[in-house]
Amino acid sequence: MIGTPPLYFEDLAEGYELEGSTVTVTESHVVAYAGLVGDFYKLHVDKVAAEKTPFGQRVAHGPFTFALTIGQIAQRLTHLDVQVEAIVGATDMRFLAPVFFDDTITPLGRVVRVRERQTNGAVTIALTARNQHGLDVFTGEFTLFVTRRPSGDTDA
Repeated sequence: MIGTPPLYFEDLAEGYELEGSTVTVTESHVVAYAGLVGDFYKLHVDKVAAEKTPFGQRVAHGPFTFALTIGQIAQRLTHLDVQVEAIVGATDMRFLAPVFFDDTITPLGRVVRVRERQTNGAVTIALTARNQHGLDVFTGEFTLFVTRRPSGDTDA
């Protein structure tokens, strides 16, 4: 990014926090996701059937909530010019509460583990998606490989 030095593995200590852009989940999001992955389960796309469930209305797919959360955190990492090489895993995903149409989700991330490797570092980020009522609706973790600072690079 112009005027901002890139961030490397060494810049991402445990406790480093990120906040992604808030997103209001719409019917269009859910229908597009259903079409992309082929999951047209009635809880997500059939208004009449979903009204008969304990939720009383349609809800977003759990994996969509994960994708939205990680996508907004990834966008933030890109904006910060973090030198990500790859995502190498996602674990401990928990869908804690339903995400309804018109809920506004705030994606949050916090570095919880870092591990040096020979050519890069492994950075594990705990994810949380929080709705407009302050309720955590999703948690999980994902691990990235991040480039180590080149020797001689003093832009910290």
